[in-house]
Amino acid sequence: MKSLKKRKVWDLVFLPKGRKPIIGRWVFIKKSDSRTKAHFIAKGFTQVFSIDYEETFSPVARFETLHLIISLTTLHNWELEALNVKTAFLYDKLDKEIYMQQPECYVIKNKETYVYRLQKSIYELKQAALKWDKQLHASLLKMGFQCTSADPETYVKIIGQDIIILLVYVDEALFTGNNKQLVLSHEKQFMQQWESHDLEEAKEYLGTHITRDQKKKTIILDQCAYAQKVVKHFRLEKSKGKDIPLPTGYNPNAYEGECDPSLHTRYQFMIGSLLYIMLGTQPDLAYLVIKMSQFSTNPSEDHLQ
Repeated sequence: MKSLKKRKVWDLVFLPKGRKPIIGRWVFIKKSDSRTKAHFIAKGFTQVFSIDYEETFSPVARFETLHLIISLTTLHNWELEALNVKTAFLYDKLDKEIYMQQPECYVIKNKETYVYRLQKSIYELKQAALKWDKQLHASLLKMGFQCTSADPETYVKIIGQDIIILLVYVDEALFTGNNKQLVLSHEKQFMQQWESHDLEEAKEYLGTHITRDQKKKTIILDQCAYAQKVVKHFRLEKSKGKDIPLPTGYNPNAYEGECDPSLHTRYQFMIGSLLYIMLGTQPDLAYLVIKMSQFSTNPSEDHLQ
């Protein structure tokens, strides 16, 4: 709430006639490094197209680019610095007139019928990521970075024989390059404009754990913590492991019946979780994910198992 007030995200007003406020909710997060965070976010599905938002698409960095950059840092023994932008979505001014209900536990006494008019973006607004990306892009161009044509969220700056590379995934950034002092100075310059957590040497990025041995010039990536979280979510801790992703000779058939809604949700959640692991560190799951995702619209119990 202090962050929202500091950023002047909203003003308390009386709801205009004929307008309907969007709804918000609290989200509490415990990071893998034990940091705890609280977000008051919008329920984006309560927004109305053309009234509350229009364009929404915002690009993110590709896993292939992340792997390539980590390979370069390993090969040339470059520094790999990470940071996380605080309240990234609270910077940009909105061009739409949006009203929001007062947060639970923070309803102002004697003004219970009042609402907040949003002056800036808030997390989970449909246009929030796009607004942040446009602001970030403009600031990086001013810093002398150029956006690569292959990946819109990868930026490069060349100074003589030195190169600085910046990879951005929403509010998480990686800095690397062949000149340590230049990398650190540009990271500091970035943090002067965008209030950030300096995570120093990158040990984790997008749920991927990074283990580096500079003497052996190796970097090992793993998603063990994320995989264990997925296993726990689906209550499969006591399940036996398998040597191969699919049973030998398994040939699934389309389900002709009507799928149970809860099974359908569970199945798609599983496919999405496996897809994230496949893209991050386990390409050997590719056949499994591609094959079984073909049945995502109407899966059976057999497909789920």
